Amino acid sequence: WGVQFYGADLGNKEQVGQVFTIYPFIRLPLTKGMRTKLNLKLGSGFGYATKAFNADNNHKNIALGSSVNGTMALHLDVEHRINNLFLSLSLSMTHFSNAAYRMPNLGYNIPQLNVGAMYQFGDDIVLDEAPAYSKHPETHSNLYVIGAFGLREIYPPEGGKYPVYSVSGQYLYNRSKKFAWECGLDLFYNSGVGRWDSGSEILQAGAHVGFVQQFGKLGINLQMGYYAISKYKGNGPFYHRLGMRFSVTESVFILWGLKTHFAKA
Repeated sequence: WGVQFYGADLGNKEQVGQVFTIYPFIRLPLTKGMRTKLNLKLGSGFGYATKAFNADNNHKNIALGSSVNGTMALHLDVEHRINNLFLSLSLSMTHFSNAAYRMPNLGYNIPQLNVGAMYQFGDDIVLDEAPAYSKHPETHSNLYVIGAFGLREIYPPEGGKYPVYSVSGQYLYNRSKKFAWECGLDLFYNSGVGRWDSGSEILQAGAHVGFVQQFGKLGINLQMGYYAISKYKGNGPFYHRLGMRFSVTESVFILWGLKTHFAKA
């Protein structure tokens, strides 16, 4: 795990400018080879765009309606080790959007091909025992009730904010002190849906599965869900959430996240 800074020039300084983000990430090994490994890296944080939509002087930028945005990053990389030299080749996708807080919000999806090299000074460090940052045994389970609130804007831009609420019941199974599987049921009250189509219901219900990677009191979670009940079909049947949670006590945590529909808010 670690923290990454990313910046990109989007090729049009007048209308789209540059984007920057900093985010914590987790790196999950998909294989356990001694010399060659396949890894998956996930991250989520905040980003800044130097150019955003403005009705007066930048109306052609229909990708982002705000300068401050949420970001999500996905990397798939192959790493090969030669003694203390590490060579890597990766494919990545970085997403910028404001979760429809301000329209327009098509967002940016930036693909990249990355080549890298790293040299390690000194020998590998092997820990004799796992860090004692959890009071729980290696495996246990928990039940949570989670409430969330957000605001979203719908077309046309500057057309007003509509509240979105959700309540989730979640079962968490901890495989270890660092990793847990999760599943649950979700109920969404999305008043913006009713504004788009006055004949549709604003209540949506679904179920999700996912996992949490834990680092002491901080955790990063990824979920994939399915709308079991939703008369509004504009976003498709699936939804996804990527976020971070901070444990205040053993039974209370604060959660921040983005809910998307295949990278569309």
